[in-house]
Amino acid sequence: MTSPANSPAEPTYAESELYDSPDDLARWPLLAPLLKTWQTEVWEKDHTEFRGCWHYDQEAIRLQNRHRLAVILAAITGTGAVVLAILQLGKIEADVLMYLEMACLVAAVVTIVLGIFLSLDHRWRELRFKAEQYRMLKFRFLHDAAGWLAAGEEERARHLFTHLLKIHGANREAIKEWIRWKIEMLPLLEAPDVEPDLPLALELADYFRQRRLLPQRHYFHKRGHRLHSVDTTVRWVGPGLFFASVFCALAHAAIHVAHRNSEGGTEQHDSASLVLFAALALALLAAILPVAAAGVRTWRGAFEFGRNALRFESMAHHLEHLLSELDKAKTPEAILAILRRGEYAMESEHRAWMRLMMEAEWFG
Repeated sequence: MTSPANSPAEPTYAESELYDSPDDLARWPLLAPLLKTWQTEVWEKDHTEFRGCWHYDQEAIRLQNRHRLAVILAAITGTGAVVLAILQLGKIEADVLMYLEMACLVAAVVTIVLGIFLSLDHRWRELRFKAEQYRMLKFRFLHDAAGWLAAGEEERARHLFTHLLKIHGANREAIKEWIRWKIEMLPLLEAPDVEPDLPLALELADYFRQRRLLPQRHYFHKRGHRLHSVDTTVRWVGPGLFFASVFCALAHAAIHVAHRNSEGGTEQHDSASLVLFAALALALLAAILPVAAAGVRTWRGAFEFGRNALRFESMAHHLEHLLSELDKAKTPEAILAILRRGEYAMESEHRAWMRLMMEAEWFG
């Protein structure tokens, strides 16, 4: 008997939700033949160090984190350079401010140029698109479970292989065409020609519930809540800084008017330097605050916190309704109709997300 210490280690891609363990195959025995075909074609044959579902998913996460860091760094350093340039109008430690300004400018330019050269924003979206296409392909394949169970192993493998090639070959232009509904990467999701019997339909419902609908609902709910929390705070920073700059400008004007209307005298003359310092400080703040607001707006616009939060929360609620309906469905036809609605909704959500992120503000 093989001891646990000597048992073969699970592959790295076993962490993917698209991987089905031996326990999963035992839990859904009617779907097991299709799941084994998926394992063979996607994990054993298709997966390499340079491509495949796991590679695309992990690379998308890595590049997205780099893109996020580049946006934050560029916004901070670019804003800092402008603020330091404005501060030099006050003649306060001008040499030190100049050196700091140059450092910020170099950091901002290097970050932006590297971001454009490495195409971080485009690459992570392309890889995320490919990873999501794997997910949609698997569940469209399983949706026609009765038909594919009746087909041979070779026919199932050829079907998956054909569409995997399309996913690998998707480039930026093809993705744009897909977003605009001009081309399809996967077979259309329609009512299957062969309707499953009730036991198979119930197993399909349970598999989709556990491996598709519940995880996606959890993801959309978590992401939507997190983005909503961030946006609730960030969305008021820009307008707040703008109105603060207007207030500083009004205060600056009021000080000048009051000082000009005051009579000249020893007391007024002694306080002139303090008044001028206050006026200068207010003028600098009036110029600096809108620049800071623009930096915050650049960061917020690059990730579209507000609109993404609304989309994710709406999708979480929709999946919650579908799960409730799925629990009540009693016939194969009703079950498959609900599963199709879920897949349609998630595909439309992914198109909308891709379109929004491609139009998000970035420096390249």
